[in-house]
Amino acid sequence: MFCCCEKVDTKGISEADVELETLVASSHVPEMSISEPPTEAMSSSIRQIPLGEEYEVDIERALELPIGLQFYAESMSETSGIVCDVMEGSYCADDVKKGDRLVAVNGSRESFHDLRRMLKEETHLVLTFKRPKEFTINITKESDLGVHLAMCRDSDFLFIKSFQEEGALPDFNKRRTAGRIRPFDCIIEVNGYRGPCTQMLHIIQQETHLKLRMWRYRAKVEVESAPKGSARGTGAAPKGTGPIGLPSRRVARAGGA
Repeated sequence: MFCCCEKVDTKGISEADVELETLVASSHVPEMSISEPPTEAMSSSIRQIPLGEEYEVDIERALELPIGLQFYAESMSETSGIVCDVMEGSYCADDVKKGDRLVAVNGSRESFHDLRRMLKEETHLVLTFKRPKEFTINITKESDLGVHLAMCRDSDFLFIKSFQEEGALPDFNKRRTAGRIRPFDCIIEVNGYRGPCTQMLHIIQQETHLKLRMWRYRAKVEVESAPKGSARGTGAAPKGTGPIGLPSRRVARAGGA
């Protein structure tokens, strides 16, 4: 299925073909608390895969047989390679689960486009995945979040691209020296709801009290070392792009391998 990434305002959801939206900051100081992520999580396999860590899956298969994974579309490089479904009978079913991110194939950490090509061309595959950390934020907001969000219409998570100077999340970060919310964090659940990103955004816009479940793929040092113009901190978008630096585009929701 193909879809257009869209721009969404803080009053409702528009149909414009722009990917990102600024959730305008509030001058009020919100009340919020944060639940820190656990240190480990059990996968369905016999292995214990720590949250936030990389792990490998070694596969030997016939070339004509797919590995049995579906990935979210490569709508932007920051979120490419995230698994959206592990198909029945997948070579990776014992270890990989939805949300894990493919970061390397046979030691290569090229673009996701190149990794997908290798998945189709190689019979022996050593796949490196990263399991995201998960944590929950409880927020009482006076107005909006004060962040730029990126999404595609058919996805089921919201991606924090960057921060405004003021707002609920920026103000929260200013009061902390550790445990801050970062660019690249993804919102996967709002007040117990998981589903289309447009519906999650609607709940964020309408509700005052929010319980946000999040995924985190990048360590602090990775965020701080991100190239200029990618998701980090605050700041204006480069000229000729969307609100925070991504041009609008058409993308496929998922692709198999």
